[in-house]
Amino acid sequence: MTMAIAKMRISRRPRKKSRASARAERLLEEIRKEYTEKGESTIAKETEKHPIKAEAPVAVRNSSMLFSEFLREWLESAKPRLEETTYSGYWKCIYKIVAPNFDALKTKASELTPEDIEEFYRQAQPGRKANTLIHYHAVIREALQWGLRKRIVTQNVADLVQKPKKEPFMPNYYTLDDMKELLEKVKGTQLELAVFLGCHYGLRREEIIGLKWDAIDFQYHKINIKHIVTEAQIDGHYKRISMDRAKTQKSLRSLPMDKTVEDFMMDYKAKQDEWKQNFKGKYDHSYDGYVYLWPDGHRVIPSWITATFHDFLKANFPSDKIIRFHDLRHSCASLLRHEGVPMEDIQKWLGHSTIVTTEGLYAHFDQNGNIGSANKLASAFGEQGVDPVKTDPPHM
Repeated sequence: MTMAIAKMRISRRPRKKSRASARAERLLEEIRKEYTEKGESTIAKETEKHPIKAEAPVAVRNSSMLFSEFLREWLESAKPRLEETTYSGYWKCIYKIVAPNFDALKTKASELTPEDIEEFYRQAQPGRKANTLIHYHAVIREALQWGLRKRIVTQNVADLVQKPKKEPFMPNYYTLDDMKELLEKVKGTQLELAVFLGCHYGLRREEIIGLKWDAIDFQYHKINIKHIVTEAQIDGHYKRISMDRAKTQKSLRSLPMDKTVEDFMMDYKAKQDEWKQNFKGKYDHSYDGYVYLWPDGHRVIPSWITATFHDFLKANFPSDKIIRFHDLRHSCASLLRHEGVPMEDIQKWLGHSTIVTTEGLYAHFDQNGNIGSANKLASAFGEQGVDPVKTDPPHM
């Protein structure tokens, strides 16, 4: 036992290096040190001869270009890929608002600073909503992104700007009684069709004017929203644009017709056929197939609906009942929500691109949504609860 332990202890002792091995290690260390010193000396000498320079900034093309000129050049380059309605909005923003401001300042695109943009927002803010300034910001940023790719600017300074905050939107709307009164008063006028479809379907102006008879299916009792007519200012000239599509993909939709709507549309078609006979050769057949026409065949335009609706309300309703035509869309949605229609179904009915849009606009219209909470509190205080709000049927 003692002998075994002794052997183990002996085996664990480190072996002594031979003279040759030690000499080889010393020689290797001297060679490594010599090369390290030479290498460091060589690097130092080369650095003195050719000092390392900081990376030069990317050259800016046309550094003398004014920012206002830059915006106009970007818009011209973007025009082929933009829809006419989008281009119209950009044109108005640049040519009427942003470019004139920077024209006066003679600000160069290459020298534009975040402070320049923020100062523009401050000057443009009076009389304008924050959402309008957000639109300006989006246009400026998109233009600078293009300038970055074209090496006209070295950075997108719009990303360093604190953009205006979006304002919460609270839509105006009519109650069911208001809509019934409006429908009664508008009967027999040229505005009647627009108001009727606005109240029953919440259609946009462009969808109403773009409605064609081949989109109204009397056999299966539905209306297909698939064509729009809008107006846009293209390079300073107003133009009417017809498109075989809706505002977004979700805006393409089929809506059922009840008996009242179907009868109304059939009567309107019979009236249009009568107009053709009365005007004979003077009838304009350029817009045959469209639903919303004047008696002589000319097509109604979106701006006419907006202006005439305002004038009609002003002449027939008190000042607190004057709303925009688009508010009939909100009125339709509020009625649907009040009647307990789920948000998802309202989204489909109105053709919103996302449910977020629908909830953001109409979540507060759920008048019965908090009744359970109210009744719990009433019970706790020993008070009388709240009855759910009841309305007449939504049929108008």
